[in-house]
Amino acid sequence: MAYVVLDNVTLIDGSGDAPQPEMMIVIRDRRIEAIGPQGHVPFPRDALVYDGSGKSVLPGLIDAHLHSAYTGGPDLSNYIKDLPSFFAIRATIHVRNLLHAGVTTIRDGGSIAYVDIALRQSIEAGLIEGPRIRACGYGLKMTGGHGDPAYSPIVTVEQPGLADSPDQARKVARTNLKMGADHIKIISASGGVMTAGSDPGVAQFTVEEMAAAVDVAHKQGKRVMAHCHGTQAIKNAILAGVDSVEHGSYLDEEAVEMMVKHGTFLVPTLLAVHRIIEHGESGGIPEHAVRKAKIVQEHQMASFRLALDAGVKIAMGTDAGTPYNFHGGNLNELPLMVEGGMTPMQAIVATTRMGAELLDLSDELGTLKAGKLADLVVMDGSPLENINLFKETKHVLHVMKDGVVVRSDLPAIQAEVIH
Repeated sequence: MAYVVLDNVTLIDGSGDAPQPEMMIVIRDRRIEAIGPQGHVPFPRDALVYDGSGKSVLPGLIDAHLHSAYTGGPDLSNYIKDLPSFFAIRATIHVRNLLHAGVTTIRDGGSIAYVDIALRQSIEAGLIEGPRIRACGYGLKMTGGHGDPAYSPIVTVEQPGLADSPDQARKVARTNLKMGADHIKIISASGGVMTAGSDPGVAQFTVEEMAAAVDVAHKQGKRVMAHCHGTQAIKNAILAGVDSVEHGSYLDEEAVEMMVKHGTFLVPTLLAVHRIIEHGESGGIPEHAVRKAKIVQEHQMASFRLALDAGVKIAMGTDAGTPYNFHGGNLNELPLMVEGGMTPMQAIVATTRMGAELLDLSDELGTLKAGKLADLVVMDGSPLENINLFKETKHVLHVMKDGVVVRSDLPAIQAEVIH
């Protein structure tokens, strides 16, 4: 059996417990076999030993909201011109960038032509390199809602995710699950930033429409994520039974109380509007999107702090694939979460243990413990002391997924040299 050892690392195990210096992790095949103080954990002479002196080890990082097929280009409406096959080929580069940046698990928030499901299948088959994917296929959207841009009446566009009644919502949800979706995404719970003519603060789908999709998903043990900016949309989605509110920009006291009561997660995606505002119209982003992003951001940070203080469960997500929000730069979300009121440890837990809980993967991922899958990331220095280490991928020195070393800048020697 193949053994890999991380030696003399500071362990940040994802649980929220204090870091432990001078630790050793022994990995056998896909799993963590043992964790303990340096020099006190046995391992065989043929193990490959990586020297982690001065480095921190974390669980593999989880982005609970992104769009793997989207490029981060300035105007999402341009994507109608691209072939679905081009989306898929290009997305293989995106998922490789994610994995090499230390993101070992992702939850896709919606794609076209079921590209996210195809990516998952390709990664699981060993055809391409990428993180573990939880895919949803097409997000549900209503006619004229967020995600359903207006076209000339002489243009016919196939929109498999459209639903305008509870029955149609059931049909779309069932079709996605038939195609192999791991969860369901509701897009038009509220308006959005990138869709022209759509007000993020306005509720769109009814409770009954969303509840129909939730019923389909929950009966098959699948979870539901809902794009929600506006206050009433958030409350409608919670009442409909969704498992996570995405963005959550206009929370109020009643909404966070409902989230705590129902155990609803918040996935804030602070990076999305941050990047839109940062690059603006000069970067080619449509004026309407920049204007709405500025309005949303005024409320989003306050809503994030309100949820944090109330004890709402929070998982990290980035909405990567939106303008200038590139795959591989996802960990820039963590400094923003700290800016919003989290401690560095809370931001790390949101990106590890809480992400695993949201994705129903806690038994295997999210914390570094003996018996769990060996997904881990080694960083240069301590992100607890300097959260800005997450801003540049050069600080990610070693990535392991499923017990396989994806990439490493750490020195390594055979154990027999040590003995």
